[in-house]
Amino acid sequence: MLTTLQQKRSFIEKLHGTIAFQLFVSLIACLPADREWQARTRDPAWDLRFAIFDLRLIQWIWSGSCRKIVDLRVIFEYKQYEVSYEKWGHGKEVLIAFHGFGQQASVFSNIAPALEDRFTVYACSLFYHGESKIPDHIPPGEPLPPEFFKEGVLEFCRQHQIEKFSLMGYSLGGRLVLKLLEMIPERIQSLLLLAPDGVKKSRWYYFATHHFIGKRLFRRVVYKPRLFFSLVKIFRAIGIVKEKMKKFVYSQFSEKENRLKILHVWNTYSIITPSVRKVKATIKEHQIKTLIFTGTYDPVLNEEIGYILENGLEDQVKWVKIKAGHDLLKPAYAEIIQAELSWLE
Repeated sequence: MLTTLQQKRSFIEKLHGTIAFQLFVSLIACLPADREWQARTRDPAWDLRFAIFDLRLIQWIWSGSCRKIVDLRVIFEYKQYEVSYEKWGHGKEVLIAFHGFGQQASVFSNIAPALEDRFTVYACSLFYHGESKIPDHIPPGEPLPPEFFKEGVLEFCRQHQIEKFSLMGYSLGGRLVLKLLEMIPERIQSLLLLAPDGVKKSRWYYFATHHFIGKRLFRRVVYKPRLFFSLVKIFRAIGIVKEKMKKFVYSQFSEKENRLKILHVWNTYSIITPSVRKVKATIKEHQIKTLIFTGTYDPVLNEEIGYILENGLEDQVKWVKIKAGHDLLKPAYAEIIQAELSWLE
């Protein structure tokens, strides 16, 4: 019986590299993905709060012959918080990645072909996403201080014997990456930012998560959204809100479950507020190579965030424009991302 956290992790990582393991996964891939079958065949001994041994086929990748990438979803526990993450790739460099709102760690498998050869990737699910959880005694939406994430990342690296690493962040995950850069630049090799939040502050977000009146109105929108939708229609009619933004708002706020998720996530990460001035000074001082990708048709973030970071730091920051919207984690953009990675060297 595996008892300690380290023993469990060591066993899983050794197993992951064996030929027998790969053959076993190939067999699993040929079987129907039936959850009842999975439940019946799952050994109760592996029902660990530490690790969820969830094997699945992510995608096919053609590289001379078809091969399968298998992820290993694991739970990292820190101060009773649980962070679900997936490890894949076989590169020498370590990349820790954080996704955006409404996603989970597995979304990075969409661009795995761009990353797997260069990096060993640890893709993490943010709280209220995937299988990441806050303790039961913590009120939903309780703001977490930046130091919590700093200490959590350092403990994660200590347990995995990671000294230096690169960070990747998309949207909300980009804001967390920028804050981590401010706090632990000496551990960071490079940055990959995809439509990152936090470069240009949103007055609406600040009002909804920091101001007393804004918080009250935000909760009202969550539980009684009719007036909010009416205002969006009016703002669209008079040109204050663009059609793409209107569609985005409706897609995010239509369901009550999603509105509650927005409320909790926005508040939980509300004090993760990087300073662009500090970020740029840190990049320059520590010579941290940074790639920032933005979508030309992004309805959420203005692509000028790329210019804000790159301006004056052209030797350290490269801004790449993609003819896309906000979602830059689609498989179609993997080749574009991969083509730019050589600039980090």
